[in-house]
Amino acid sequence: MEKRNGRIRLGTKLLVLVVVVLAIPVGVGVTPAQSPLPMPGYFRDNIFTRDFVPPGKERISDLIERLTKEGKVTISEADVIAVALQNSLDIQVQRETVPPADYDVLKTYSPFDPIFTATANNDRRLSPSSNFLQSGVFGQVIPISNLSQNFNFSYLQAFQTGTNARIDYDNSKAFISSRLASLNPSITSALRLSFTQALLKNRGVGVNSVPIKIAKNNRDITKEQFSLTVINIMNQALNLYWEVVFAREDIRVRQASLDLAIKTNEDNKRQVEIGTLAPIDVVQSETSVAARRLEVTTAQYTLQQTEDTLKRFLSPTRDPGAVIAKLEPVDRPKPPTAEETPKVSEAITEAINNRPELTQARLDLQNRDLRLQFTKNQLLPQIDVNGGYQWIGLAGNSPVLDSQGNPVVGPDGKNIIVTAGYPETTRQLFSFQFPEYFFGVSLALPIRNKSAQADFGRASYEKRQSDANLRLSEQQVALQVRNAITTVEMNKARIQEAKRTRELQEKTLDAENKKYQLGASTIRFVLQEQTNLAVVQDVEIRAEVDYAKSKIALAQAEGLLLRNYGVQIEDVLGGNEQTPKKPTADLRAVTATTGNNR
Repeated sequence: MEKRNGRIRLGTKLLVLVVVVLAIPVGVGVTPAQSPLPMPGYFRDNIFTRDFVPPGKERISDLIERLTKEGKVTISEADVIAVALQNSLDIQVQRETVPPADYDVLKTYSPFDPIFTATANNDRRLSPSSNFLQSGVFGQVIPISNLSQNFNFSYLQAFQTGTNARIDYDNSKAFISSRLASLNPSITSALRLSFTQALLKNRGVGVNSVPIKIAKNNRDITKEQFSLTVINIMNQALNLYWEVVFAREDIRVRQASLDLAIKTNEDNKRQVEIGTLAPIDVVQSETSVAARRLEVTTAQYTLQQTEDTLKRFLSPTRDPGAVIAKLEPVDRPKPPTAEETPKVSEAITEAINNRPELTQARLDLQNRDLRLQFTKNQLLPQIDVNGGYQWIGLAGNSPVLDSQGNPVVGPDGKNIIVTAGYPETTRQLFSFQFPEYFFGVSLALPIRNKSAQADFGRASYEKRQSDANLRLSEQQVALQVRNAITTVEMNKARIQEAKRTRELQEKTLDAENKKYQLGASTIRFVLQEQTNLAVVQDVEIRAEVDYAKSKIALAQAEGLLLRNYGVQIEDVLGGNEQTPKKPTADLRAVTATTGNNR
């Protein structure tokens, strides 16, 4: 009796332990997708309804309407970024690549999804029998009727530890038209708890969670690719913005030069009328007016083309140029400040830490390392330990017997029957009257295992390749940073020299005008100096615009473009309206003199 009670207590403890294990998700990074029990709304969301992903809506930012006044879009550098991030079709296309990556992560949890199955079978048959004891008729073949009904339930759960747990609850009811059946019909119930644990191959969270980790890294790679797209769009939009600024300033310079040529031509005509100037000089001034008018016309069409190119980033419509009014930039090129460019070593460090391309390369290297670990584990033999515990209950209809073992007959002349069904089998199960323990070990040892060896060799090669690719990318980024800093320094020097050249050219033109008025020069030289002044003014504006663009290029090379303009990539990913800011400083002041940069 004491031994039986001990078995009952042991069985109870095992049952409680298994229930607790199945109720608590096991593994690292547990998510609701790993829960062994159905979450609230599971059947509604996964069985009775289909998952529907609404189509993306065409969203046109109302920033354009707010910025439009009197047929012109008064727009700043920060406004260009805000509108481009909201409306650029390139960003909208790339944004749609991120949600599928989340579904890919969700899919990797599917091997650990619990499975509940239920089966019901009904089998009826007639079997011939010549057994006198079974049929009660001697010398004849009598049909024996058999009826069996099964109601079975099972629950399976795999864990990232390499454990597979299973609960089986089997119920069967059998009836046979035989005199030998002591229980007829008979009801059998069995409750079985079993498990299998991998000891070498596929053992542990580190191995079984590799697909999940790789999928998460791939999702992060997709997000970094989205960040890279956003950065490229910002860079292109900002560069086009400054090209629009240059084109407008170029028209202004060309128009001023044309106005000066027209004034000179009018003065020449008056001098010809009074006889102080030869008519040929008027021909020269008119030729200069025609040439400069051609330059103004060309500059105007160049501005229109540049605006149309910029508008592609500002509107998702089929023809952006037909929707958005004329652009009116409010920002103007600014001369370099006293702040110096960053040290090359510090700028390279920033780039190594912030560039999306390098983050992608590092994530890819992590994936290669994870795959190498997985393929190395697959070289091991398969050794599994399995075990379990089972309870059985048996009940059914049986006749009441007297002390002699004979059936007791009731008043109606029929045997008195005791009926016991599922309640009795259930009582027997949970009183642990008929326990069963089982334990075993299985070994699967491939003789050659060529497939696993090939996978491991390929994974080793791919990891080395990914590592070399990361180092190559870092080298290229370092070179880009150096070139960006050099370009910034060059454009600063260009601005200084262009300003000095323009001031000297203004003095030269003034001197040539005075000489012409005194008769010491000809109109041809005056017109030439006017053209030279327009050229050097254009060169100065181009240097200032190139300096603004080179600062943007340096911020992109360092991976600081998003941070400098206050752009949050998660907000862009969600399609939220952005409020970018103009950088408070042109460049980071991290060194005192340019000579220390190298």
